[in-house]
Amino acid sequence: MPSTDLTKFPSPIGGIPLPRDLAPSVTFAFLFFLLVLLGVYRLLRRTSRSLLVITTLGFAVERVIIWSLRAKESRTPSEYSDRHLMTYWQVTFTVGYVILFVKLVIFLRCLVMNATEEVSSPDLRVLEEMQKPNNDSETQTKAFIEDAVVDVGDRTNIRRRYRRLSRAVFIIAILVLIIGVVSGNAYVKGETNRKKALLAQVLRQAAAVVSLALLLVLQGLLVYAHFTVGCIRRTPLILLFAVGGIIMIIPIYHLVVMGGLTTSLTSTERGSQNTSTEKIAFYVLQAVPEFLASGILLFPNVRTMFRANTGFDLLRHFRRGEPRAQ
Repeated sequence: MPSTDLTKFPSPIGGIPLPRDLAPSVTFAFLFFLLVLLGVYRLLRRTSRSLLVITTLGFAVERVIIWSLRAKESRTPSEYSDRHLMTYWQVTFTVGYVILFVKLVIFLRCLVMNATEEVSSPDLRVLEEMQKPNNDSETQTKAFIEDAVVDVGDRTNIRRRYRRLSRAVFIIAILVLIIGVVSGNAYVKGETNRKKALLAQVLRQAAAVVSLALLLVLQGLLVYAHFTVGCIRRTPLILLFAVGGIIMIIPIYHLVVMGGLTTSLTSTERGSQNTSTEKIAFYVLQAVPEFLASGILLFPNVRTMFRANTGFDLLRHFRRGEPRAQ
């Protein structure tokens, strides 16, 4: 709950860069740089080139920048640190990982659309069945036609449901990103403005709650797809479930620490997010999950695994809701 102490404001996620942050910041800048190299390698190979690789690559590049900046700032910590950098850090740490969540939604939709596309027309199946020898039973042919029509109808309904759900989740995720930007801008003014501090605190917590809810919905959809979409490919489905579980650590961590208040950005009191324990928690529960999720999404050839060609065709069928031709 928002504090009534007028001398305090919400503690920044990850605290401010202190001398002890130099080594982990350099480490994560290097690790994400390795992911950048992997992403570039994927783009250079024609067989793995995809727009979906570009989005993960962009996230990795942004993380290289942010950890490099924190490494630089850790050498000269000050109460009067650049407020623009503080805004940037709070926005990207609050909701930056949502970009990875959106990718999971797109991948799931791609899997469902490809799985429900495999039987495209009952007429073609009926013709193939009627061409088989000894198929002189009109009753059997009629029953086959009815089963094929029902099968295609079920697949059409599945595509329609996932199209609507994925669009709704995508729109909510965009709203979460907007909330994060607003909260970050309000945060830097909250040190001296009580109303801005309360606004930043409420918006950050709202972003964490909604993000966690979206991830739970995604995990539920993955399980639902596993049991209801018969032809869906199981390996990429399990991969998405694992990545979703890793990302889920971040909003849970946020909900735990966002209630912390401090009287100064450079305070090292408990709850300021500047103590050694709080710094370790930040790196383990924020930075590590982001690195693992990004790495898992870049390491396999997503173009092959999820049958996504360049990515532009996938975005078109995401908009229209029609399966992509293989």
